[in-house]
Amino acid sequence: MKIPFLFLCFALLGFASNAQESVDAAAIEPKAQFQLNVNDTFYLLNEKELLKVTETLVKPTISIQLADFKKFNSNYVSFEYPRQYTFEFNEDAGINYKNWIFSGNDIKVMLFQFGSTVSIDALIDGMVSKFGKRNCKVTPFKKKLGIKVCEGRSLRVSMAEQLLNMDFYELSSNGEGTIIMAFQSSLEDDGSSSGEYKTGFKTIDNSISY
Repeated sequence: MKIPFLFLCFALLGFASNAQESVDAAAIEPKAQFQLNVNDTFYLLNEKELLKVTETLVKPTISIQLADFKKFNSNYVSFEYPRQYTFEFNEDAGINYKNWIFSGNDIKVMLFQFGSTVSIDALIDGMVSKFGKRNCKVTPFKKKLGIKVCEGRSLRVSMAEQLLNMDFYELSSNGEGTIIMAFQSSLEDDGSSSGEYKTGFKTIDNSISY
């Protein structure tokens, strides 16, 4: 069950913008990847990428299959994510803001890159004011994402008989700007995340570098 609360929220807060042309290679959706097996030697290739084999192969056994993931790379963050997710990029060059959105059915992964210092609390305070304090619960946390421990906030929103959880991780914050990663999950009736969310988060958590 896809719930677009966060898109609405960021639009209300003025952080959402229309997608624009960008010279940033990370603005382009990552290509599909293929797993190639040549005589039990495995290669990972991007779509349309050439494989150079220097040895002579005699009657080789070759198999190929589509990888379960794509790989995202920016100047600051890289990770693998399930290949079926949709990809969106938004940019406002005027304020040096970039936003990437990777969407499944019950999960949205959002990467925010700000050219200035922006706190998670400032983002969440704005959301709470829009959704109503009685509908929101905010919990601070320290959690590992990849191999690093991040400070962050969990925002749980209950509206219109729907339950949504958003975890915000501060990946980097310094004089050059702020990078925040958010995971949005539509929750089951018992408050647990869906299987799709757990699989997607695990894929990113096991591969992220920043």
